[in-house]
Amino acid sequence: MAKKFNKESLKNTMKMMWHEKYGMRVIDVGNNLFLFIFNNDEDRLKVLKSRPWLLDKHILILEKIEEETHPLSLSLFKASIWVRVYGAQFLCLSDRVGRIIGKFISDL
Repeated sequence: MAKKFNKESLKNTMKMMWHEKYGMRVIDVGNNLFLFIFNNDEDRLKVLKSRPWLLDKHILILEKIEEETHPLSLSLFKASIWVRVYGAQFLCLSDRVGRIIGKFISDL
């Protein structure tokens, strides 16, 4: 069974991590699904760009949704992650090689 997160605790923790300038609201939709509503696009874009976000060893899957979309209708099964490759040659540290590794990982 998944750990149940407390909305106020989650909100306070994310505010400390995200340092948003203009504030945000958090709505508990149920089933450990929370809707973060940012008061400014600058804050929202900064948070989305800085993914992945972890909370107590759980990954936060963040998606931008349209107003007419109900959060419970989302399929939240994919997340961006960072991968560290040890022993890679310096000349292999390129965008092209990163994409090749990413394609290999996404097929797992």
